[in-house]
Amino acid sequence: MKLNPFEAKLFLELMLPLHWYVNQQAKVLPKIQSFSAYEDCSLEDKLMIRDYLFTHPELIIQYVQDNPNRLDAEALNIISSWKNFIYQDFFVERLLKKHSILIDDQENVYAALGITDSLNDLMDKRDLPVRVQAVLLPFQGKVIYDGFLRWYRVYFGGGIKSS
Repeated sequence: MKLNPFEAKLFLELMLPLHWYVNQQAKVLPKIQSFSAYEDCSLEDKLMIRDYLFTHPELIIQYVQDNPNRLDAEALNIISSWKNFIYQDFFVERLLKKHSILIDDQENVYAALGITDSLNDLMDKRDLPVRVQAVLLPFQGKVIYDGFLRWYRVYFGGGIKSS
């Protein structure tokens, strides 16, 4: 239910510099002046940058065009594919061996993987369904969530669970 270590490393090597680029362009967190400071910043700060990126997807295109890290064509294609992200609320409906099942409000169903942690590591099957806000991304023929989840503190009774 998560990427293999090689894939996870590749994802992080591409996404973290993209976040840093977004912060440099948009000055979301002007106090962060270096990539290493970004890596060490709080989860809340990283979420602010991530949220800014996915509410301003033109920055993905700009990053690919600027190519500030001199990435090869394969890496740029992976990042370009992230223009097809889905950023919204989901019900985590099922935790399976190969992936987690997320359903959006229009009843679209997604089989998603984690990056370094599977959703099985983060929640108990007995608590399902769970309402989360997430970003789903294409990654090398798979659907992944970007590693950040916002949890809604909502308990679903038996009637809702059965529906």
